[in-house]
Amino acid sequence: PNQYGLALIMYLGSFVFGTYNYLAIRIMNVIFLVILYRELAEIGGQLGLGKCGRLFILLAGLLFIPTTLYSLFIYGNIAGLALSVLAVRLMITAMTGGKKPVIYGIMSVLAIFAACVFKSNYMIFGVGIGIYCLFKSLHIKAWGRLAFVPAILVSLWMSSFIPAAVMRSITGYELNGGVSY
Repeated sequence: PNQYGLALIMYLGSFVFGTYNYLAIRIMNVIFLVILYRELAEIGGQLGLGKCGRLFILLAGLLFIPTTLYSLFIYGNIAGLALSVLAVRLMITAMTGGKKPVIYGIMSVLAIFAACVFKSNYMIFGVGIGIYCLFKSLHIKAWGRLAFVPAILVSLWMSSFIPAAVMRSITGYELNGGVSY
């Protein structure tokens, strides 16, 4: 059940890429790896890091060989992590009073939804973002931004419900708790 989203993505990708589906996912992993390091540098900038510090984050990421080699695997971990870090950055932007906080908040909710579709383990980022939203909204007395908390919860629920429902529809089997057929 933790892999329904990734299995569905791979199934749909096979219609586009055919037998080269694994290669497309590897290329996607490289793209998400670049997004991951870029978002980490952006978060560093939001926390007050200068250009040299952000550049150091990018260079350290590029030189960190284990993560680069991990892009050869097709488990959805890199995509989920990159989308989760993107969701964190977008929510920080939404909560710190940037322009159009509602748009950034909605994009954050969509990013955490996509991360959890790739890998349900990233729901922990969604919980963390929800807690951050709750306390930050109370701190800055932005009562309207409290709406992001239930939006995140619905997003987390939908990220497990939708892939399971689609897989049940495609296979015709009642899917249950991780017992393989």
